[in-house]
Amino acid sequence: MRACRLPVLIATAFLLSQPGPPLRAQTLGTEDAPVTLLADSVIFDPSANMLIAEGNLEAFYGPNTLKATRIRYDVENERVFIDGPIFLSNGQGEVVLAQAAELQPDLTEGLIQGARVLLADRVQLAAEGLRRSEGGRYTTLFNTVASSCEVCAEAPVPLWRIRAERVVQDNLEKQIYFEGARFDILGQQVLRLPTFRVPDPSVRRARGFLVPEFLNSDIFGYGVKTPFYIPLGPYADTTITPFLTGKGGAVLEGEYRQRFTYGEFDATGAISIADGLDEGDGRGFLFADGSFDILDGFQTGFSLESASDKSFLRQFDYSNTDRLESTVTIERYRARDYLFANAFAFQTLRDDEDQATVPFILPEVNYRSYLRDDFFDGQVAITANAMGLTREEGRDVGRGGLGVEWTRDWALDSGILTRAFASANADLYRVWDDPAYDEEFLTRLVPTTGFELRWPFARQSGGATHVIEPVAQLLYTADPDFNDQVPNEDSTSVEFDETNLFATNRYPGNDAYETGLRANLGATYTYFNPAGWTLGLTVGQVLRASDFDQFAEGSGLNGRTSDFVSALSLELPSNFQFVNRSLFDTDFSFSRNETRFGYASERFSVTGSHFYIAQNSASDSSDPRNEFLVDGAYRVARNWEIGGEWRRDLQLGKNIYGEGRVTYGNECIRADLKVSRRFTESANVPPSTNVGLTVTLAGFGGDGETIWPSQRCGR
Repeated sequence: MRACRLPVLIATAFLLSQPGPPLRAQTLGTEDAPVTLLADSVIFDPSANMLIAEGNLEAFYGPNTLKATRIRYDVENERVFIDGPIFLSNGQGEVVLAQAAELQPDLTEGLIQGARVLLADRVQLAAEGLRRSEGGRYTTLFNTVASSCEVCAEAPVPLWRIRAERVVQDNLEKQIYFEGARFDILGQQVLRLPTFRVPDPSVRRARGFLVPEFLNSDIFGYGVKTPFYIPLGPYADTTITPFLTGKGGAVLEGEYRQRFTYGEFDATGAISIADGLDEGDGRGFLFADGSFDILDGFQTGFSLESASDKSFLRQFDYSNTDRLESTVTIERYRARDYLFANAFAFQTLRDDEDQATVPFILPEVNYRSYLRDDFFDGQVAITANAMGLTREEGRDVGRGGLGVEWTRDWALDSGILTRAFASANADLYRVWDDPAYDEEFLTRLVPTTGFELRWPFARQSGGATHVIEPVAQLLYTADPDFNDQVPNEDSTSVEFDETNLFATNRYPGNDAYETGLRANLGATYTYFNPAGWTLGLTVGQVLRASDFDQFAEGSGLNGRTSDFVSALSLELPSNFQFVNRSLFDTDFSFSRNETRFGYASERFSVTGSHFYIAQNSASDSSDPRNEFLVDGAYRVARNWEIGGEWRRDLQLGKNIYGEGRVTYGNECIRADLKVSRRFTESANVPPSTNVGLTVTLAGFGGDGETIWPSQRCGR
């Protein structure tokens, strides 16, 4: 066998292996793009004026490969003949198998016999003949069968196939046109399409219809969604989805996405042309969000959530949320300071809440700056905050505040880590439309000082590491007699857990502060096993010199002695995680208990949670809550997966939500069936059952990837 560079002969490889117009023969043999031909024999027959290469013939040009039995180049008639079996690959998932080929040297015209084309390793096109034309832009296949299903002796008929009199592949526009097409399932014709178009499987973003979704609901009856995708340049796209229901409803859904150099924007929404429920037309919703980098390190973002009424989202199964939140933010984080400003608007969808009493916050600003110079060997920070809050009905509040903080950390020779800290916050309030206040300025000064000790211990045993760290914190916050009573808008409820056990103020906002002398006590334990699993435990409690009735019953913080707070976490290398957070008293009576777990393997995954909250007069609902949620999926067989979700109210003994899922998939099709039931009733929306079905043909309308093995051919 010998090798030579033969650009005229090997140019044949590009007739089918190149997605766009092929290169001219005379350009293929350059030093930048050499063509290598391997064959047992390469000869020139002067009597026939023909160049012949044959025997174990292989040719390479960049990522492209050609294998054939023989290549003949007729110099006088300028024709290239290739004898098969022929194998062509462009190195990008496109493969052509053929029996024979006759082509022109410039590769713009030619005929391939007995061609089989594999596109993007997914879609197979088998044709009696293949022709390239117009400079290689068009590839035309005759009497073609297309499918992404495997065919074997056990299953000679594909699960689905498209038979067409003619198929034209536009290599420039990346589109495939079928003419005189028939769609078969298990060899039986179920649909006839005179002509239709699909994108080339290699195209990730192509204009056209996406996979339809078939629905059924107790509320709107039968329904079908037919999304249509439109790319808008390389960085934006939109999807328009007509949604028709069996009760005469017509809803138009829309989605828009755009990416910028310094940000992104997404929006989705729907509007009813006719809702079919006799509740009026023009109903709908709009959700949007975006984030952008702007000048001098500032970032801004927004989110918009709006609905025409309280029931539209639930009726058409868009969302079960009971409150919508819209925000605008601007922030900047630097080495020694940060600024965060935002505005909030809420829309309630709750039956028992009046929109006129829901607050609108504009603005809320928080600023913190660390001074460069130390003060008494400690670090000093300056803080500022402001908030404006208004309602259509009810009180309006304005607040501004300044603060200073000092902290100093040092380590003792014994290994004890110490921290001393002090702070003072001064606030100015103004309240309108509330008879409890005289629309005068209100002032408040809140000084705090404290000391903290941490003593971490570490020990290694048998390759494992044990870390124990007891922590004691003593602090005092004064409430001077000259302070005015100020309204509480942003700190009406408190969650006590291990994350704020050692916080100087456990209220989430600035309107309320913990006062008095108190001690925060606790300890953490962490175990690191060399096998890869980790165990963590935190336990703590708050002790107070006096009870000022600052916290509501059920919060875990009321009284001179708080409930015990604990957190237990376990993480195993087998992809199992477990977390428990709880509040309990000395009698192990729980005021809150929350458990979450998750596990994932190749065939099985499950997540679950349970939470119990005792009666809490400061929460949105003063009634106890006791719920659990579990969601999982299991691959019961190679091609079948089942899954489900279940949420139940254990306090009332009622189901909240249930969902069952069944998925079938193989190398050429995926079908997803989902049945869900919402058991709750709100906003005049009764409990309802919804059914959804989507069927995706691999290679056409799919995501270009599959995790499903072949079933019918046993792989």
